[in-house]
Amino acid sequence: MGLYLYNDLNWHIYVGLYLYNDLNWHIYVGLYLYNDLNWHIYVGLYLYNDLNWHIYVGLYLYNDLNWHIYVGLYLYNDLNWHIYVGLYLYNDLNWHIYVGLYLYNDLNWHIYVGLYLYNDLNWHIYVGLYLYNDLNWHIYVGLYLYNDLNWHIYVSLYLYNDLNWHIYVGLYLYNDLNWHIYVSLYLYNDLNFTNLCTHLRRSQWPRGLRRRSADARLLRSWVRIPPGAWMFVCCECCVL
Repeated sequence: MGLYLYNDLNWHIYVGLYLYNDLNWHIYVGLYLYNDLNWHIYVGLYLYNDLNWHIYVGLYLYNDLNWHIYVGLYLYNDLNWHIYVGLYLYNDLNWHIYVGLYLYNDLNWHIYVGLYLYNDLNWHIYVGLYLYNDLNWHIYVGLYLYNDLNWHIYVSLYLYNDLNWHIYVGLYLYNDLNWHIYVSLYLYNDLNFTNLCTHLRRSQWPRGLRRRSADARLLRSWVRIPPGAWMFVCCECCVL
């Protein structure tokens, strides 16, 4: 449920209530302020049913050279906060570059650099580098494949600075009855744990905003994939 209020001074207010089937909810109030100088300001308040909240203030700055800058401040009810600064660079060859800096109130930070490559065959490739203030890093490479039958396949590789890695393969299947099935495979190169689980749940979250239900049923077993690898398989069915 949402309410949008506009006026002639280039702003609008949005009030939304999100209600979930386990009777959890949160309220969101946002103010969007625009001007003619290619930027807008956004202020949002998120209130949850356990009375936790956080405030978000963001500035988006655009220009005519196919990039925009984003600065955001997140303030939480325990008075913790973090600042986020991002630069998005676009071109006409169906890709964009993203650089972001995250600064936390304990003065920890990390830097993120990503490249998104698109084409007209319903797939895109994503490459990202994450650098942390302890000089740890990891690289992420992902391939997203879509089609017209309401499914997409996702394959990714995570490489860490200790040369550990894991591979993730996921299949998302949608239909017209507002549900989707999600099957994933995790493959690790070390001897850490692995699980084989089936996860079935119903959810009223929109696609892309999935969350774990407290009463989710998980069935796990150990599986060894030689040589020296472990596998995690998860099947998830969601009814929206």
